[in-house]
Amino acid sequence: MTALTAIIEELKLLPPKKREEAATFIHGLRIASEAEKKAAFDDIFGWMSSEEADQYEQAIEESCGRIGGKSF
Repeated sequence: MTALTAIIEELKLLPPKKREEAATFIHGLRIASEAEKKAAFDDIFGWMSSEEADQYEQAIEESCGRIGGKSF
């Protein structure tokens, strides 16, 4: 059983109010993760203009964000 499957099974056993709390928590984790990635990117590429950084990020996502045809 994968971690994701185990989490989903656990969520199914929670009452609706606790599922809402879990959803809010998970959303917060995702947002924090995105903010951490942006902060790390800014630290590394802070010398670039915003436009240059966006172009560089897009190029990375287009060329490196896929493995075996799958996007990550």
